[in-house]
Amino acid sequence: MRNAKSEKTSLVRLGTARFFTSLGAILWVGLIMSCSDSNFAGDGTMKKSTDGAPNKGDADIAVAGDGTVTEKFKGALTEKVAAVDIVFAMDTSGSMGSEKTRLEKNMATFITTLKEKAKALDFKIIMIGKNFKFPAADDKILLVNTMVNSNDALKVLKDYISSAAGTSSLRAEANKHIIVVTDDNARGTTSSVFQSFITGNAMMKDKTFVHGLIGLKNGSNNAECDIAAVGAEYQTLAAATKGTVLDLCQEDWTALLNQLAAAIITKESKKEFILTHKSANSASISVSVNGVTLPSSTWQYDAKNNSLTIVEASAPKETDELVVIYKK
Repeated sequence: MRNAKSEKTSLVRLGTARFFTSLGAILWVGLIMSCSDSNFAGDGTMKKSTDGAPNKGDADIAVAGDGTVTEKFKGALTEKVAAVDIVFAMDTSGSMGSEKTRLEKNMATFITTLKEKAKALDFKIIMIGKNFKFPAADDKILLVNTMVNSNDALKVLKDYISSAAGTSSLRAEANKHIIVVTDDNARGTTSSVFQSFITGNAMMKDKTFVHGLIGLKNGSNNAECDIAAVGAEYQTLAAATKGTVLDLCQEDWTALLNQLAAAIITKESKKEFILTHKSANSASISVSVNGVTLPSSTWQYDAKNNSLTIVEASAPKETDELVVIYKK
C-alpha cells in the first residue's frame, strides 16, 4: 500500500512527463510549419527572396546534389551603370569646314540622346580639334584645342592619350569609344600601329572601340562633300575593335549622330543580375529567358562581383522569366 508521500511523488513525475510531452509536440508542430512556409520551395529546397537592389523581384533557388544551382528570376534586372569616355578626333583642316559646323550644331542632340536613352551611362566627351565652338556649352564636353590634320588623327590621338593631360582626363575603369571624323585616310600612324598601341596600354586594352565618320567608297551623293580619300585605315580599325563606320557625306547629321549614339548605347547598356553562389566555372553557366537559351555573346559573367550582365537587347522585361544554371 502506497503512502501519501509516494503518491505525491508519482503525481509530480506524471505531471512533468506530460509537460515535456506537450512541449515536444509544440516544437514538432512548429518545425513542420517552418518547413512549409515561403522560405522553402515545394521540393524542400531553399527559396530565397531577393527583393530590392540590385535585383527587383523574387529568385527561386534550387541546389542539386552535384552542386548545380538553378536560379529563376522574374522581372526586369537592374540597369548597370557604365563608365564611358567618348573621344572625338576631328579633322579641322580647310576641307572639313562644313563638317565641323555640322558637328558643332548637332553635338547637343548627340548628348541629349545619350542622356535620355541610356540613363545609367556615366559618360564624358573629349573633343580634340582646333577652335571648336558649341552653341550650347555642356559640362560633359572637354575641349582639347589641338590641330588635327587630314592624315594624322591617329597620331594626335596616340600623343594625347599618352600625355599627362590624357591620362588625367581618361578614366582607367571606363570603356573608350574613339570617333575619327575626317574626309581622308590615315598615314604614318596606321591602323596596325594604333592597334599595337591599344594592346600595350592597360587603360585601353580590351576597353576600346574605334568608330569612323569617314569618306566611303559608295558614300552619299552630297554635292558639299568631296572626300580626299576613302578612310580605309579607319575601316580596318573599326572592324578590329568592333566599332561602327558611318558615312561622312550623309546630309542629315542629326540622324548621323543619333546612329553613333545608338551604336555606343547598344554596346554599353546592360542589365545586371547578382548570383547567389559563386560560379566554379563560367563555362558551366547557361542563361535563358522564357525558355529560350541566350547566346554567350549576349551576356558576361564577372567573377569578381559574382554578377551576370546581359546586353540590353536580350535582357528580360518585367513579365519575363530569367533562368540561370551553373555549378557552384
